[in-house]
Amino acid sequence: MNGLDKLNTTKSEVSVLKNQLAEQQPVLIETSARVKEQQAQIAVDKEEALVIKAEAEASSAAASTKAAECKEIKDSAEAGATAILG
Repeated sequence: MNGLDKLNTTKSEVSVLKNQLAEQQPVLIETSARVKEQQAQIAVDKEEALVIKAEAEASSAAASTKAAECKEIKDSAEAGATAILG
């Protein structure tokens, strides 16, 4: 194979690749659009998750506070009962 044959072969291969790219271009555009939509949805989901996480942490803190109050009442009641029953 001489240089001219190699150039012609390369030219033919480039032409085939250009045709393949042109055929696949609509799919690439559609896929890119879907990816952008998914990225936007992920961003929204992350924001919602942060809100839910903050609410859950607040609920957990409130529950811990309530549990501590209940323990204090229980301990006080037990101490009172022990003092009375002596």
